[in-house]
Amino acid sequence: MSPLAPPPTLEQINLMVENSRAVRHPLIKLLSHNPNNRHAWQVFAAHHHPIVREFPYHIQALFRRLDADTAQRLHPVLADEFDPGEMASANDAAPDFSAHARLQVALCHSLGTEPTVTSLPAVQTFIDEHRRISREAEVAFALGVFGPGHEAAVPMMFRQLVSGAPPYANPSYLFEHLTIDVIHAQCFADVLKDFDLFKVEAGAAWSLDLRARAWDAILEAI
Repeated sequence: MSPLAPPPTLEQINLMVENSRAVRHPLIKLLSHNPNNRHAWQVFAAHHHPIVREFPYHIQALFRRLDADTAQRLHPVLADEFDPGEMASANDAAPDFSAHARLQVALCHSLGTEPTVTSLPAVQTFIDEHRRISREAEVAFALGVFGPGHEAAVPMMFRQLVSGAPPYANPSYLFEHLTIDVIHAQCFADVLKDFDLFKVEAGAAWSLDLRARAWDAILEAI
């Protein structure tokens, strides 16, 4: 009988994220190489907004299930999603409390478009499934979803997007992901070593697969 494989390291998980279809997606490549393709950037910004708008509430739901020590160590992740004083009153019925959502709206406006009201089916599935995971999944799996699956993955994608952003695009939202999310990813990394890394890796891969499908839908809409 062969010995059990050792758990992945965080470095191996991050390499999996970097090489994932979501991070290397044709949509990201299209946008990063075509700053003059206003239509592509408009469609992307409009249809990405629902994901941005809902993300803080996934994190908020997950935090309600964490033990006190883990929640304290990850608190900067939650606190940065809301303006000071707003986190306590933010809830599922107030989807535009998020500071990131307001920055993303500014990006849409700078591109001459509005955030979409109705999500594409694959985008809505991404949102609904992440909300379910934040509320129901085993904590190690959920931390993989929102740690390496999001906070580590998003800067990898946005470094590409920044290089291809139109000169008239409001840069605040794009650059936000190259600063705050890098710090958030490190917060998660400091915590994840105390959890089952097989489950962390599975959560990250699950999230990245759903994101790739959402990117498929947005690319098709372009």
